[in-house]
Amino acid sequence: MTTKIKLFILIGLLLVMASFGLKTWISMNEPGESELIKANLAKEKELAKQGMSTPESRVANFILSVRGKGIGTLLDTQLPLLGDLNDSRIIYPLIRALDDPESIVRALAVFALGKTRNPRAFRPLLAMLERRKTLDYASVLAAEALGHFNDLRAVDPLIDAAKDKNYKMRAQATLSLGRLKAEKAESLIRQNLEDPRPFVRLNAAFALEAMQIPDLAQCILWALKKEKDFTNQFSFINILGNAKDPVAIQPLLEILATSPNRNARINAIAAFGQIDDPSAVDPLETAMEQEKDPELKDLIANAIRFLKRNRENEVVIHSEPKVLYLK
Repeated sequence: MTTKIKLFILIGLLLVMASFGLKTWISMNEPGESELIKANLAKEKELAKQGMSTPESRVANFILSVRGKGIGTLLDTQLPLLGDLNDSRIIYPLIRALDDPESIVRALAVFALGKTRNPRAFRPLLAMLERRKTLDYASVLAAEALGHFNDLRAVDPLIDAAKDKNYKMRAQATLSLGRLKAEKAESLIRQNLEDPRPFVRLNAAFALEAMQIPDLAQCILWALKKEKDFTNQFSFINILGNAKDPVAIQPLLEILATSPNRNARINAIAAFGQIDDPSAVDPLETAMEQEKDPELKDLIANAIRFLKRNRENEVVIHSEPKVLYLK
């Protein structure tokens, strides 16, 4: 290697080092984004103490605090920055934020608007849902938020969204249709119980529960027989307990005896208490004798005691002389 080449290499290294050193010095001597956020939030708190905080300033600081961040940890932690979500003056600044160039800001604005339940937020959220072809996560959150507005104008757009190629969109739209008790969407919701994605199947089950369909227990039992996802199995059994339909007793006994999912077995025991049918006492006593897991054996014993106590109370109530109720 010639002396001239060595000299060029040395000069290049010096330039790189100088540039790095300058950037480091700048970053050390100028406030970073986190320091600016902290300073602005401190200023906002001080303004709030003085009664000078405004909806616009709160939304501005909210936006500043979420820029460049991930969605996962922000949905609830940043909402306090907005103050009272029942303050209607905050609606329009949040609606303007729906057009922010950064997706995280749009998503958090949708989430906050959904939490307000303010009727003026309905149309902007519906418009955000209809922009879903951009695959913006804000549209997915809009699908979830619309289920809380009790406005049936959202039903048709949500039915379209529940057929979307994006599984998160399908899941949230399906759940919202259930919350709205959209009867015209019931067949689609039942169909989504067979969706290839576990999250969609789960939300379809929750949607049917929210709709309070007459054959809820039979429908969930049918889905549970085919369900491979352990988390979904756990939740489906919870729904069966909430349904309080004795038709679930025998299938729950089978789950208790044979399921490899321990959490599902624990939930099955809890469901017996929710269904509260005394006919489950004898088969549960048999199951307790066969159970090898000490913790589950104790849980079964507790369920039996609960059912027996309720059965005894029921006998006492029904055996009271009718004359006691005469005036």
